[in-house]
Amino acid sequence: MDKVRKAFRQAPPDVARKVMEAYQCICAGDETGLDIKKMRGHKEMYRLRIGNWRLIYGKFKTGNEILSFGKRDDQTYRDF
Repeated sequence: MDKVRKAFRQAPPDVARKVMEAYQCICAGDETGLDIKKMRGHKEMYRLRIGNWRLIYGKFKTGNEILSFGKRDDQTYRDF
């Protein structure tokens, strides 16, 4: 989770704000208008796209959890 916090600090403020607002909507159950796709090969993992930035999160029985956040590059999906 420390990598996620570091990425949020390094992201432009407007991007970080948009991502957090979108994540709050996801947690509230309102995914309309968001660019969300289920990740192939994973039952509970999704990615949220905001421009060139990606938020990878999981929908688990215990709740939603942010797994990764960062700018889209060759490393974005490698660990998943």
